[in-house]
Amino acid sequence: MQERIVDIIRSEFNKKNTLTLSELYGVVSKNPNLNIDPSKIKHRIRSTLYSLQQSNEIAWIERNTYKKSK
Repeated sequence: MQERIVDIIRSEFNKKNTLTLSELYGVVSKNPNLNIDPSKIKHRIRSTLYSLQQSNEIAWIERNTYKKSK
């Protein structure tokens, strides 16, 4: 079954409240259930983080570091 990037990222924030962009890149890119072109993964991660920020699920706290809001 194919997972969605947003579900993977939410799961990581449930495990750990604060994550860096490089940590997320590592976790998402190593997930075997994703069927995404490797050259587009970083863009999709940043896009998903932006969407989560807009819905107030996460907050940007410093360069390349995000924190769970709720």
